[in-house]
Amino acid sequence: MRMRPVRATPLSLALALAALLLLCVAVPHTASAHSSLGCETVWEAPSKDNDILLCMTDVNRIKSQWRHYVFPALAVLLFVLVLVIFPLFFLCTLCASTCGTPPTEDEGKGSRCCLWMWIIYTLMWGFGVALFVIVGAKTMADAAVGTMNNTEIPLNFARGVKHTVEDLVQNQTVGDSQFSVPNLDLSAFDNVEELVNESMKQPRELLDKYVKYVPMVSYGVGALPIVLMSLVALVAFCRCCVPCLPLVLSWVYWAFGVVFSLLAIVMVVLAYVFSTLCGEIAAHNERDPGLLQWYLVPFCESTVNFGSIRNRINTAEKDVAGIACENLLKYCDRNNTGVGDLVSNVLSKFVGNPDEVKKLLAKLPPGTLPSGVDPSAIAQGGPLPEAVSELLSNGADVNTLATLASGGGLPPSLPGGLPGGLPGRFPGALPNAIPGIGAVTATTASDPLGPLTSVLGNVKLLYCGRNITNKTDCDGFTKTASVLDDTKVKSFAGVCPENGKACTLLECSKKCKREEAKNISKKVVAGGELLRKAGVVLTRVRPLLECNFVIDLLLNVLSHCNDLASSAALLGAGFFLGGLMFACAIYVMLRGACVWRTRYDKGQPF
Repeated sequence: MRMRPVRATPLSLALALAALLLLCVAVPHTASAHSSLGCETVWEAPSKDNDILLCMTDVNRIKSQWRHYVFPALAVLLFVLVLVIFPLFFLCTLCASTCGTPPTEDEGKGSRCCLWMWIIYTLMWGFGVALFVIVGAKTMADAAVGTMNNTEIPLNFARGVKHTVEDLVQNQTVGDSQFSVPNLDLSAFDNVEELVNESMKQPRELLDKYVKYVPMVSYGVGALPIVLMSLVALVAFCRCCVPCLPLVLSWVYWAFGVVFSLLAIVMVVLAYVFSTLCGEIAAHNERDPGLLQWYLVPFCESTVNFGSIRNRINTAEKDVAGIACENLLKYCDRNNTGVGDLVSNVLSKFVGNPDEVKKLLAKLPPGTLPSGVDPSAIAQGGPLPEAVSELLSNGADVNTLATLASGGGLPPSLPGGLPGGLPGRFPGALPNAIPGIGAVTATTASDPLGPLTSVLGNVKLLYCGRNITNKTDCDGFTKTASVLDDTKVKSFAGVCPENGKACTLLECSKKCKREEAKNISKKVVAGGELLRKAGVVLTRVRPLLECNFVIDLLLNVLSHCNDLASSAALLGAGFFLGGLMFACAIYVMLRGACVWRTRYDKGQPF
C-alpha cells in the first residue's frame, strides 16, 4: 500500500499565518486594554452586600467583554489539541509505517523538503519563545519585588498616623488649659496593619525564597526550545535511527508541548487578572463605579469604624477652639478704643466717689503713681492728693477730662488750668501721665486685666483678630491660631514698643515695655503656635480617616500593576508560541518517521 505525498498547501500556510497574526493581535490587547470587571453593570448601587460571584457569572457582562477572553480561549484550545490530537496522530503514524511505504516517484523528496520548511518555522519560533520568556520573567520578577517592597509604605504610614493621633488628642496643653479625648479607640489602625501583614506574609516569604532563581530558570527555559528545535534539524539532516528516534522525540515534544500550553493558560489568565485589576484601580482613582467603589469602600466603612474617631477629633477641636476664642472675647472687641474712652469710663465711676479711687490706687503696683503719692497710706484711709481730691469733689466734666488725658488742651470754659493746680495739658497721653495704666493689664494669671477689670466697663484692651464676634467663629485650630496672630494690643494700653501705636501679641511678646505684658503675650503666642501645629496635624490625619484615602494608600502597593500585566502577557505569549512550536515539532517527527527512511546520499540532504 502506497502513501500519497503530503505537501505544504496554501491552507496549511494560511492557518499558520492566521495563528501567528491572532497571537500578535491578542497579546497586545491583553497587555494594554485595562478595563474593569464591569460589576457596576450588574449591581444596582454601592453596598457591602453586593455579590461578587453574581457579577462574575453574569452572562450579559461576559458577553460584553468577549474580546478579553479570546487569548485565554486560544490557549485552552491549544492545550486540548496538543493533549488529545497527538495520540491519534501517533497511532496513524504507526499504521502508516507498518502498512504503507513512501511513494516511489521521488522517494519522498518532496515531503522531506516540506518538512524543512516547518523545521525552519520551529527554529524561528524557538528564538521567539526564548525572547518572550526571558524578558517576561525578568519584568515580572522586578515588578514582584517592587510590589513587596511597597507593602512597607502603608504599614509605616499607618503606624505613624496612629502615634500622631495619640499624641494629638491626649493631654495637650493650650495656655493654661488641657484637653484630651477619653476612651478613644484606635484599634482601627491596628486592624489595618494586621490585615496587611497577614495578607502579605506568605507571598513575601515565597518571593524572598525563590526570586533569586528567576534569572537562572528563565535562561534555562528560554534556551530549552532552541536546543530541542536544533535537535529536530539535526535528526532531519542526519536521518539516523529512523523511525525509532523520531517517534521517541515526538513523545518528548508532546510532554513539553502539554507543559508549555498549560503554562500559557496560567499566564494568560494571570495577564487577564492583572489587566482587570489595573482597570479597577484606574476606575477607583477617578472615583468611577467599579468593584472597589461599589464593594470595597462600603465594606471598609462598615468594618473599620473611622467615623467614630473622626467625630471625636472634630468635636474636641471645636470645643478647644471655642473655649480659646470665648476667653479672648472677654478682653477684645472691634472698637478702635482710645485713651479718652478709657478715661471716660474710669472717671464716670470715680468722680464724686473718693472711696472707689482709694480702692483702685491701693491695688496699683509700687512706682505706678507719681512720686510723693503713697498707695499704702491712701489704702489705710489717708487723704488723696489735693489735685485729685478737688477734681473728684468738684465733679468736673468727664468728657473734658478724657480729652485732657488724651493729650488735648483745655477748652475755653476752663482757662488757666484744672482745680488743684493740675496742668492744662497732660504731657502726652494718659500712659505717659500715669505710667502703670498699661502694665496692670496682666498682673495675675487668674485675672489677666488685674485691678482694672472692675473699672474698664465696656472698654477692652485688645483688638480682636479676624473680625470674630462669637466663639463659634473659631471652628478649628488653624482659624483660632490665625485669630490670635491677628489680635492686637490697643495703643492706649501704653505697653507697645511705640507710643500711641497698637502692636500684635507677637510684637508685644518680644518688645513690650513691661515684663508682665511680655510674659502674658508669650503665653498667648505659644498657645497659638500649638493650635497651629495641631491644625496642621489634623489636616494630615483627616484624610486617613476616610476609607477612600486608606484604599488609595494601600493601592500604592500595586504601583507596578501595569508591569505585572505586561510581563504575564509576555510569558503567556511565549508559552503559547512554545506550545505551537512543540506541536509543529511533533508533526515533523511523526511525518519524518515515514519519509526519512531512505538512505542518506551525499549531495541529497533532503
